[in-house]
Amino acid sequence: MKQYGFMAALLICGGSAVFSFQEGWMSLGFEFGNYIERRAEGTDYTGAPGFNLRSYSFDDARNVGFFFHWSFLVPVVGDYTEFGSRYDFVFGPGFRYGFSDNLTLHFGVGLDWMIGGGKYTEDSVDYSRSLTAWGIGGDIALKFDLTDSVYINAGAALSCFFLGNESRSKTYKEGDDTTVIIQLSDGKIQDFVSFGIKPYLCIGSNVYAERAKWGKPPRN
Repeated sequence: MKQYGFMAALLICGGSAVFSFQEGWMSLGFEFGNYIERRAEGTDYTGAPGFNLRSYSFDDARNVGFFFHWSFLVPVVGDYTEFGSRYDFVFGPGFRYGFSDNLTLHFGVGLDWMIGGGKYTEDSVDYSRSLTAWGIGGDIALKFDLTDSVYINAGAALSCFFLGNESRSKTYKEGDDTTVIIQLSDGKIQDFVSFGIKPYLCIGSNVYAERAKWGKPPRN
């Protein structure tokens, strides 16, 4: 629970950054996560749709700023899809390149932290797992301004996790009243690496602090 609280605090701080810089973008959209996870026991794929919350922030019309990308995904393909969830948070320096007043390429790279879990049932035995992973993440997308205040963007978030901890257990009944819980693993995952690509489509708003309103800053 402490991890979820800390991630919520990071999300609040990242969202607040939009309003502390002169220019900010904040968007919400649909995302589909594709994860390949390799470990000593083998390789697994997880497919997980969900939504994201993203922001980029810049000062003084500069092209270097700060970004964060937060995902909430629900695994539907792979193991541990019952009551499964994944929270993925990436933050770091963000960059942009404007092709025109309304079309911008933006990208960022930073630290990536993911927590999640789920369960599945096989032969009347419940298998559960909680996972925490750390690595490097990125984001790349095109942003198109529909108006001064509203934009859409399409792109993909990328993840490379190289450090993971997990807790796995199985639970089953013996007789009518006895529940048996066996811990299968608890600690660092051996030979762990995981790659993720999460395409998304979002709608968002431009924020300009000096005007104290939604919209884009004036361009010289």
